[in-house]
Amino acid sequence: MTRRGLTLIETLAAAILLAVIAASTLPVFVNATTAGDADDDLDRLGMLADRIMADPHPHKYDLDLDDLIASGEAVIEPSDANGFDGPICALVLRSGDPEVRHTWVRLSVGDIHVYRWLELPKRDEDAP
Repeated sequence: MTRRGLTLIETLAAAILLAVIAASTLPVFVNATTAGDADDDLDRLGMLADRIMADPHPHKYDLDLDDLIASGEAVIEPSDANGFDGPICALVLRSGDPEVRHTWVRLSVGDIHVYRWLELPKRDEDAP
């Protein structure tokens, strides 16, 4: 006598096994879809940082690089120009060596940070 098809117990066991697999992989898929939101914010902040470094005119992004270098920090208020709900904090990370003629600028929104390299303007004593 040959056996054809699956018994009821085998079918129930397969259904339970599939349900367990689906339930265990669901959190992975949920985390994968929400993780993209943080990457989007990081990408948007990076693009904004690039635009600020390329064209830092104060009326466009409410940030003047000369003032930022002088004060060491600034806050860019939320606006349509930057596309973020909260303020963007800009911080100059200076070297302790006065001979170093560049610095890093950190732009932050919440827990998201991007860094951009910035050449400092020449000092008067550096001129020939």
